[in-house]
Amino acid sequence: PGPHPASPTQRPPALPSSPATLSAMLRPLYQDAPRLLRLTQVHRPRICPMAEVLQAIPAGSRTLDVGCGGGSLLMLGVLTGRVSGGVGFD
Repeated sequence: PGPHPASPTQRPPALPSSPATLSAMLRPLYQDAPRLLRLTQVHRPRICPMAEVLQAIPAGSRTLDVGCGGGSLLMLGVLTGRVSGGVGFD
């Protein structure tokens, strides 16, 4: 069995709230991607409320991301410990 979501009494880890910090976390993951994909995904936290969405995901969740685009939300979820496993499709 895989990890279970954190219990309601556990406090989830602090999340970066700055769009610039979230963008910096994504940059190495897309460094070899085509230029347009790299630019849209790395800068997505600057135009979408990623920090607020991540805050709503319980730590250690298994996540289905419908309409994931390039997968930046799932990747940030994994990097921040919110997502232990996930599937995304566009």
